[in-house]
Amino acid sequence: MTGPRVLIAGGGIGGLAVALTLHQIGVPFTVLEGARELAPLGVGINLQPNAVRELDDLGIGPDALDRVGVATREWALVGRNGHEIYSEPRGLLAGYRWPQYAVHRGQLQLLLARTLRERAGAGAIRLGHRVTGYETHADGSVTATGRHADGTTWTERGTLLIGADGIHSAVRAQMHPDQPPIHWGGTLMWRGTTQARPIRTGSSFVGVGSARHRVVVYPISAPDPGTGLATINWIAELTVDATRGRDSGWFREVAVEEFAHHFADWTYDWLDVPDLLRRAEVAYENPMIDRDPVPTWQDGPVLLVGDAAHAMYPTGSNGAGQAIVDARVLGAAILDHGPTPDALAAVDARLCGPVSQLVLRNRGAGPFGLLDLVDERCGGDFDDIDDVVPAAERAAFMAGYKAAAGFAIEQLNAAGPTIPPGARHASRSTAGRREDGSMRARDVVFVHGAGRHGPAAWPQQAAAAEPGWLFLTREGVADDAARDARRLLGWLRARGGGHVVAHSYGANAAVLAAQLEPALVRSLALLEPACFDLARGRPAVEEHIAAMTPVFEAADDPSVSARDFSLRFAAGMGTEPPDVPDEQLRASVDRLRALRPPWGIGLRTQQGLPARTLVVTGGSSRMYEETAEALVALGAQHVALEGAGHRVQDDPRAPEVLTQHWAG
Repeated sequence: MTGPRVLIAGGGIGGLAVALTLHQIGVPFTVLEGARELAPLGVGINLQPNAVRELDDLGIGPDALDRVGVATREWALVGRNGHEIYSEPRGLLAGYRWPQYAVHRGQLQLLLARTLRERAGAGAIRLGHRVTGYETHADGSVTATGRHADGTTWTERGTLLIGADGIHSAVRAQMHPDQPPIHWGGTLMWRGTTQARPIRTGSSFVGVGSARHRVVVYPISAPDPGTGLATINWIAELTVDATRGRDSGWFREVAVEEFAHHFADWTYDWLDVPDLLRRAEVAYENPMIDRDPVPTWQDGPVLLVGDAAHAMYPTGSNGAGQAIVDARVLGAAILDHGPTPDALAAVDARLCGPVSQLVLRNRGAGPFGLLDLVDERCGGDFDDIDDVVPAAERAAFMAGYKAAAGFAIEQLNAAGPTIPPGARHASRSTAGRREDGSMRARDVVFVHGAGRHGPAAWPQQAAAAEPGWLFLTREGVADDAARDARRLLGWLRARGGGHVVAHSYGANAAVLAAQLEPALVRSLALLEPACFDLARGRPAVEEHIAAMTPVFEAADDPSVSARDFSLRFAAGMGTEPPDVPDEQLRASVDRLRALRPPWGIGLRTQQGLPARTLVVTGGSSRMYEETAEALVALGAQHVALEGAGHRVQDDPRAPEVLTQHWAG
């Protein structure tokens, strides 16, 4: 091996959180995932504020999580008789600095994978590489052994191996060959999703029933504005005789009719359980299972995380969240000890004991243990819950669970970040030089204009990309400067800052991000920038705005055909309209209709340019030259690449110009 490299067995939520953390702190890694492709499998899961905090520190904040779930407002338990047992606000409404989220498990996994590939490249995840075991070596390194989907075998050597391969972990099986089989306590779960109106607050997690027979419902999407319907995740649970065995398997798709009779009369004026089950899009049966805790998660250069380390009952809604926390604690330990077995030992010492206790606490029903108290004291028959379990006792019960699970509000709000902003593994401190001694820039994000996006918008730069370079891809149909600025800031926070290079329309997001959080932007390079807010009053800029304003106003007019809108847009821009087939034209025009004008964005001339700024123009249009003049007046440096045209990034002189700018 030429340097440290961490192998990660498993590309689930835990493994991807490890990979994103290692990328953030500058430690090379490879994710080895057995599946041939990642698919949005599973249904709803919950992320407590302690896990959302860690994702936010990775640059995956509410903007991203809102696309795969919904912020939870309330957690509640209701008796089988429909009378309330306990309720409390959650997330921001409870006073946490971070929200709680209910998300689609598979969509969260794909979000993490997509983010990792954007930041670290497509090769960061190797699909079709299932880890089946490992071998440690005298020099302290480790070799992962595995099998491809076609049955052929492979080996991969690394500095460390992180076993994030789930409840059926092959890494754990080798580390603890005498572990008992999977534990099942007799509870069957039927899970699914249904399009329905959310109940109570509109984003409530509600458990109804008793300790042995209950239904849990919560939304994992915002309501559709047109219908008011959201994707409602539901879990129907029934405790049976655990000694009868499981001859039908551990996980299977089932017809609702196989279990709906257990909940046939569960109808309330605010919730119709039979209807919710009957209209399910799909339903699955699986036993509520976990694994007995093991005395250690470490074997030399090998560490277990996530379900491989601590598979737990979902009663506490913190299995996925704990996997994310594992990853962050591992990253902090590597910052302290380097990518060594000492770092793994530090993680093991900090987490194995307390989280093992949490596994057992969840086995005892976790926060749903309140239902046990109610059953013991009144058999579930009550009018006023205060007569059965006083309010102070209920609150103390819940506070005790939150403390054990790591999201007690006072401690979490007061805690510093697990990984300090900008922290990097020390061995990467000299990585800013090439072998010939010249400078190169790490942590550069390239923001596209209104046309091509991702690496396709920067072919010359993508061909010579360095580690740590990101080519922002378009989110949605069209660009939005405010939204893209938030995405850009998320990436910069995850890296502790970086250089930003932006073309044309994308320059608005770049400058906006720098004005919002100047400490994160080391430098700006604006290529033919369309930052017209900063150049108002200049003749060519005002002429362009006057020509394009009626075009943008016609974007939502259904009477304007795609061909007509294309002609209007081209005329306003002073360019030739595209000569393409109608089908191809419609896709292009849909993007143009959704595009917001590159003015009125909120760039502030009085704030100036908060980062060292280079403006590069190619003589394509007077309005870009006027914008460059306005930016120079605010302190920017201007380089004119005569004859380069609008796409100055494609000019052979551009790489040297950028390199000199980054070097300061």
